[in-house]
Amino acid sequence: MNPDLRKIAALLRPLCEAAVSVREVASRAIIEGADHPNVGRSLFALLDYCEAQDLQRAITVEVEDVETDSQELREQMEARIPVRAWRVQVHKEGMAPTGGDVRTLWFLTATGFNGWANAIDPFGVEPEWMDPDVVVRILVDGLRHPFGGPRLAVADMTAAGIPDNWPRAWQGPGDQDVKKQVHLLTDQATILDPGRFLLDWGDVDSTDAAAFRMLCGRTLATCLAQVSYRSNKVVLKGAKILELPLHDETADPPSAADLGRLKSAVEWVYEERPEIRAELVADRLSLDLRAEEPLLSGASRLIDDALAQAKERYRFVIADQKEAWTKELREVLKDVQGQTRLYSDKLRSIMNSLLRDVLAALLLVSLGLFARFGKSQDVLGSHEAELLFRALGIYLLASFALQAFVHLRDVIISDREVRAWAMQTRSHLGPDALKKYLDDRLDKRWREFVVTGLVLALAYLLLAVGAWCFQPLMRAFGLLSP
Repeated sequence: MNPDLRKIAALLRPLCEAAVSVREVASRAIIEGADHPNVGRSLFALLDYCEAQDLQRAITVEVEDVETDSQELREQMEARIPVRAWRVQVHKEGMAPTGGDVRTLWFLTATGFNGWANAIDPFGVEPEWMDPDVVVRILVDGLRHPFGGPRLAVADMTAAGIPDNWPRAWQGPGDQDVKKQVHLLTDQATILDPGRFLLDWGDVDSTDAAAFRMLCGRTLATCLAQVSYRSNKVVLKGAKILELPLHDETADPPSAADLGRLKSAVEWVYEERPEIRAELVADRLSLDLRAEEPLLSGASRLIDDALAQAKERYRFVIADQKEAWTKELREVLKDVQGQTRLYSDKLRSIMNSLLRDVLAALLLVSLGLFARFGKSQDVLGSHEAELLFRALGIYLLASFALQAFVHLRDVIISDREVRAWAMQTRSHLGPDALKKYLDDRLDKRWREFVVTGLVLALAYLLLAVGAWCFQPLMRAFGLLSP
């Protein structure tokens, strides 16, 4: 059973107010103080609750550098010994609610929360953020303005203000989608997932949301670049190629309206053909950005005009590309037609060779044996005839083997060259679509070629076996005397 975080926060709140220092991160909090009115009662109430809820390992209390419990503290208070130096250590991870795909983090102070949030790397692989199927809920004691996005929610300890439909799916690009468009120049593990820190509900413009507005803006702005160095440098390849900082550490974070505009741009860019759409957006941005202006602040200022112009130009680009795409497809189909004709020519050549070899064998037998048949009835049963027919069988097998080797080699080399040529010379047909067109047609012809070739191989084999075993077969049918 998960402990009641609201009760724990209520017990720790007076201690935080009386403390000399409160150090807090996502996994733990350390509260230290000196003598203060009623601090003993607050510590006793905390210890009493922890013992009742079996939380002694999660929350420990030290007085004068010695760990204590409720009994010892009661005795100290009854003896009127002041609590001069004390420390409370809170191990949060074992106390946060668990269940489903929601990860809950909680903070006792807004200061601790903001300090932790400002240290988050939006491209890092910290366990809180690396799994796209796990959403993050952050509870901050005393937070007045909840905010969040499809996979992030920040509220007070009661979780009030979180929408009923939270969490929900992020419809924009994911990590792999962005990495196909944005080239990473770093040796560090990196996640480019704008859905992690996206903010689209609640009081996004509040002070408590400032750190997450910056995280959201940095990830969205990176999605519009062509190259990212992960830290604080990106490359924009548009009408001009600009290498510029991603954001200014000293600048104010983007507003909720800025994030909304950047979100709309990212969704449009990655809706289809992101390499073209991102370049169209970059064309306008690269011309209008001020010298050394960070991409985040510049895009927040210019994205409306850049997006409107990109949408207008995209219609003309797609019209031109559709015509070029159709032309390329016709050329690919011509190449495929030529390759399929080669399959038919090779099969026809093997069949013609089979007929030629059969006629040659009949002619050989006629001239070599049947011309002498009238002189001797034992010619077919002679040793010379056996050698002749076996030589004929070897000839048939050798003929087919050489033909198969030559024709297969021609077909395979030609097929490989057609595919390689198509891949190297096409700029509008995508690799997946091009591969589909080639495979659908050439693979079918290849299967037909193989099946027909096996039938012809069987015919050659039967003729060769018949020639090799000619005399035993004639004796089996009673045409030769044993």
